[in-house]
Amino acid sequence: MSPNNLNQLDNIKEHFVKEWLDGQRPTLSAYVAQYPAFSEELSEFVMDFAQLHSTPLELSEPTVEGREAMLRGVSANRGRPNRLRSTE
Repeated sequence: MSPNNLNQLDNIKEHFVKEWLDGQRPTLSAYVAQYPAFSEELSEFVMDFAQLHSTPLELSEPTVEGREAMLRGVSANRGRPNRLRSTE
């Protein structure tokens, strides 16, 4: 990837994070539609971003839809990790 494309991708990622922190809950599908040339990189970034927010997910098929569902899980928890409840 060229330095110009890397810079553009970094700017897109920063925008995604800013929207998230502002409470807008951006979607992967919207970003992929807006920046199709970066669809693979954005998908990987969103997966990493959601995992950093301790979102439980099952990754049997890494599709855009699956990643969207995972991101909705992060949104439902407002970016906080899930806490397991003791059954004792």
